[in-house]
Amino acid sequence: MKDLFWVVLAVFSFIQLGLVADYYLIAKRKVGFKPAVYFGLGVGVITILNMFASMVSIPLDNYAAFAVFFAVCLPFVFDRRLAKDCFSAVADWVAVIGKNRLLTGAFLVFVAAIVIYTFGHVPWGDDAYERWLAKAGAFYLDGRMTSYSLYLSEPADDPNLWPITVSWLYRFIGEPGEFWSQTLQVAVFVLIIFEFARRVTILKSGIKLFWLIILALTPMLWNYVVLPEYSGNADLFLSFYFILAFGALVSGEIIYAALFFGLAVLTKNDAIPALATLFVLIPLLALNQKDRKPFLAAAALGLAIFIFNIIWKMHFDLGNRFLQRDIGEVLAQRPFFAYQKYALMAYREEFRNVAHWGAGWLVIFFVFVTKFGTILKNRLIFTAFLIFGVQLVAYMAVWYLAVPDHATEIATNIHRLLLGIYPAMLLVCAFVFLKKTSK
Repeated sequence: MKDLFWVVLAVFSFIQLGLVADYYLIAKRKVGFKPAVYFGLGVGVITILNMFASMVSIPLDNYAAFAVFFAVCLPFVFDRRLAKDCFSAVADWVAVIGKNRLLTGAFLVFVAAIVIYTFGHVPWGDDAYERWLAKAGAFYLDGRMTSYSLYLSEPADDPNLWPITVSWLYRFIGEPGEFWSQTLQVAVFVLIIFEFARRVTILKSGIKLFWLIILALTPMLWNYVVLPEYSGNADLFLSFYFILAFGALVSGEIIYAALFFGLAVLTKNDAIPALATLFVLIPLLALNQKDRKPFLAAAALGLAIFIFNIIWKMHFDLGNRFLQRDIGEVLAQRPFFAYQKYALMAYREEFRNVAHWGAGWLVIFFVFVTKFGTILKNRLIFTAFLIFGVQLVAYMAVWYLAVPDHATEIATNIHRLLLGIYPAMLLVCAFVFLKKTSK
């Protein structure tokens, strides 16, 4: 029970830090009940803090974690407006929950079942123990990231937001504990559902419930929480940052979109195409806009995170597994069009795999085909779908250049790569209906 208290406090500390950062730096002293946004920002701040401290060889111990926590408590004590706004935001959502007791009760039972299954085991997947959680333990013991711990497992160029977050959790517990790392996965799963619900509040209750059921009952989504072979991996965190980024994008919150795409890049290299595409499209999005400052700020923010990531990799000489490949040799050994045709067929089979995705992908493609005109008319929704397309093409390029056998690489990676964009695509499709019903 003692460890459980510290674990819950650690999760709360991420939300608290993100709220303060958003309140003073981004939202201009406005508070909303946005726990997913605040958690994502808090994790991002801690990640960048740890990366910077490691670059200048400053170790961060357990005392540093609690110093950050207590420092972030001070604004709630001395800024009465902040405390008052927080209580008001919570009260408003308590009232909303009170009006939907049946739905709230069903969701709590669903989450309770996931918690029971999740904490009935410890993570034991190869990727978890050999890569992600191994690094988390090393970061905790060393107090920072070193060339040794970053090369602890291959590939060394993996981003480290997930193991850094786990190591920060360990600082609250006082020791490494893979069992409790699963708390973060449960928290992120709940926050994905909550953020989805928050973004579609304008929809009629029946339509909103339909989209929530489609998302919450997706087998592959909660498999990455409850199954021990997946629960120690970083893939669910990428889904989390993508739903934050795409939700912000289609809502016109361009600064948040750039920020969360940037933090997604610090989570997994899979997000680099999305951030690059957004950066290229920002000038087009800014056309005919009276106030272009948010677009300039978004471009600067996304570029800053991307450059920081490059400097980080250069500092520790982490390289890039794909840029180091001999492209000419790969082209000579692998017929390009035949391999891409195989990848497209793999996509087709995975999209209709109901055992993995329920009706999710079928609903996404139904919306894409039947509402294509609506998608084209809205520049933000069209931009979101364009980024999705770039991501899918980028995955095909990754499979083609990967060292392992092409078929093996696709078979072992396609579901986790699609998991990254799946909740976000479902949310954007819900927004297509939102635009229709809000007219």
